[in-house]
Amino acid sequence: MKTNKHGGKNGGALIVVLLTIFVVAVAITSYLSLVTNQNNTVARSQAWNEAIPVAEAGVEEALTQIHYCWIDNLSTNSWTLGADGYYHKNRTNSDGSYYSVCIVPTNPPTIFSTGYVRVPYYSLTNTYVVRRLRVTTRPPSSGGISSKGNIIMGGNGYVDSFDSSSSQYSSNGQYVASMREANASVITDESLPGAITATKIYGNVTTGPLGTVVGGSVGDVNWVNGGTNGIEPGHSANNANVQFDDVPAPFTYSTGLAPTANTTYQGTNYAYLMLSAGDYSMPLLSLASSSVMYVGGNPCILYVNGPVTIAGQAEIYIAPGACLYLYINGNASFAGNGIVNASGFATNCYVYGMTNCSTMSFAGNNSYSAVVYAPDSTFTYGGNADFTGSLMAASVDITGNGNFHYDQSIGAKGGVVKTWNEF
Repeated sequence: MKTNKHGGKNGGALIVVLLTIFVVAVAITSYLSLVTNQNNTVARSQAWNEAIPVAEAGVEEALTQIHYCWIDNLSTNSWTLGADGYYHKNRTNSDGSYYSVCIVPTNPPTIFSTGYVRVPYYSLTNTYVVRRLRVTTRPPSSGGISSKGNIIMGGNGYVDSFDSSSSQYSSNGQYVASMREANASVITDESLPGAITATKIYGNVTTGPLGTVVGGSVGDVNWVNGGTNGIEPGHSANNANVQFDDVPAPFTYSTGLAPTANTTYQGTNYAYLMLSAGDYSMPLLSLASSSVMYVGGNPCILYVNGPVTIAGQAEIYIAPGACLYLYINGNASFAGNGIVNASGFATNCYVYGMTNCSTMSFAGNNSYSAVVYAPDSTFTYGGNADFTGSLMAASVDITGNGNFHYDQSIGAKGGVVKTWNEF
């Protein structure tokens, strides 16, 4: 009888086949797992990137609410007052992402916005990527002094604030030291050490990342009056993110009327006269000796498509009740008597430096009351008299001993982004 000896070989071949199948299965499983993990990682990364725009959409809605309703009417437009004292709103997008945003009704307001974006293919259950933003705001005006670059206050003057719209913090709308507030803001996007060189500030300072404040004292009224030097805790930050937009032309240059030249009004001869409200334009403005430009209309919009120079005892005189919007498309120097704003209200005099206005200087011993916005100008102030209003420029150098008083009514309502942080 013969015995079949091939069974062992067949069994060995079967084991080899099974091992091969096992190895291939493990390889395929590992590959599929790798591909799945890679796909999940990419999907989560995409969701992570999308979460910030979703959260920023919440910030935009909050800013719109603040713009139209301020902090005294935030319960409109489906915003809900929560137990935490904040106003909340949620909004879901068509792709399933959504944001939850709240407004802290302080003056100025703070916004917290959280963006939620679902990660596709991540699991059978809904998995969301979450990113949160904290945005502080400031009034539409500069809030005092703001700049792209360094702010140097080398004189002995101080910076504080008042409110011309309040009888509690002004006298008939005018600044009085005994009624001042500590709400001035000195802010720069500069990130270098010494971004702000301060004397004494009744309010807050903010620089760009790594920016520092040199000298002086910053804080509230009681702290400053206490004689302590340095920055009071809670009155400084280094996360400035201020937007400086260029100044557009107020109208097409050739369409403006020329101011009436060398004419007599109420027994006085004036170099230029603008009695009626309207658009005026000049190629340049130069006043010397005792020449005077008289502004009597409300508003008078003067577009100077070139330099402005005031020297000697010359001046621009803005009569009580009149309002001047001065656009300058060249370098500007206000010396002599400068701009005499007879009403004393800064909002009766706006000075705008356009793109060709690279330098702007204010000097003399007469006080100034104006809102200055010159984002492309190196601004210098050498006067020994006070400046009332607000100031925004490319850089600021205050060499005189005059004080700077920010009028809070300039930007009493509304808010634009001051700082933006993810947390």
